[in-house]
Amino acid sequence: MDTQVKRPDPLYEKMVGTQGEPGFRLKPEVLSPPEIWWRDHQPWLESCGYALRERFKPDWVPSWTQGTPLMYAEDHWRLAAGHLIDAARTVDNKTIMLKKISRLVHPYEVELTAMWTEPHLASHPHNHCVRLIEVLTPPNDSDVAIVVLPLLRELLSPKFLTVGEAVEFFRQAFEGLKFIHENHVAHRDSNHTNIMMDASGMYPEGWHISDPDLAPGPSSLAKGKAAKRLTRTEQPPTYYFIDLGISRRYDPSDTSPSEPIIRGGDKSPPEHENPTGLCNPFPADVYYIGNVIRLLFLDGWPDVDEPGYHGIEFMRPLVENMVHEDPTQRPTMDEVIRHFNEILCNLSSWKLRSRLIPHKESAFKAAIRTCQHWKRTIMYTVHGVSPLPKKVDGQ
Repeated sequence: MDTQVKRPDPLYEKMVGTQGEPGFRLKPEVLSPPEIWWRDHQPWLESCGYALRERFKPDWVPSWTQGTPLMYAEDHWRLAAGHLIDAARTVDNKTIMLKKISRLVHPYEVELTAMWTEPHLASHPHNHCVRLIEVLTPPNDSDVAIVVLPLLRELLSPKFLTVGEAVEFFRQAFEGLKFIHENHVAHRDSNHTNIMMDASGMYPEGWHISDPDLAPGPSSLAKGKAAKRLTRTEQPPTYYFIDLGISRRYDPSDTSPSEPIIRGGDKSPPEHENPTGLCNPFPADVYYIGNVIRLLFLDGWPDVDEPGYHGIEFMRPLVENMVHEDPTQRPTMDEVIRHFNEILCNLSSWKLRSRLIPHKESAFKAAIRTCQHWKRTIMYTVHGVSPLPKKVDGQ
């Protein structure tokens, strides 16, 4: 929600909040302060090879003032987060993301984001850190860095359909976090919003940047044209850890660092209540990823539609160890993967192909989804599509 004011202002319009409370918001033709920053840097960014949308060009004229209905006007969409913006790479028109970073607030983020693109790390199959494309420094503003990143998709968009799809996510997340730890880095904020996926295979024609359920292109908003998509089983995505703003790299000799607590998106680790204000960030990372599985797949998360599933109960003993109240009792990521591999060895193809059944699912939805599931399962079986896209290497 945009900044609210208590009295009418020519830049604002009346609105009703999510709880029914009255308020005001910026009119769609008025840029917010973060949007103004991007607009003012648009010519420079274009000279660097990155084109912003019409809304962020200095000579922008709102299309709805020229006859386009507001609800179908692509240029009325605001930024979801002021420090992030999509752009088209002019050399190939590929959509990428630009992230604005303050070097004073996050002094290590650029270095740690760039670290994973070093040749000896970038080629490693267990490297699941988002790949940096380029770093830009705006003229006359050395405090700001703009990192150019690939366009990724939210973890839960679309939903997981089978046990095998969930297990493949667990595998990649575990091996990715293990790889991060092996390189003496603690992520420190690996909640579900900071794990995204390269879904380019699932969406061969792409998706609309303002509404990911729609196909790309200006006509999709008006026509409601859905994006063409395949399942995670048909085109397995690669999952990536993002947002290294509060991550830290440690000396290899410091095997049990203790430092001031920094709270990220998941504020529930028990050690964050430590009266000393200190904790070891590596066991906290184990907690975070275990909590992702606990909340998204086992028990459910109130903020997620249809939270929690039947069919993942085999993960509970491992997850409970990962979120143990005592950080010293949690397994390392090496131990997590060893336990996970033992679990995987006992899962049959039939189990991996089985449908994830949401805890909160009506009988009507269950009937429809079960029919859809069996239709897909028969097709996968006939065409030899594996229920588990990739094998665990036993490490």
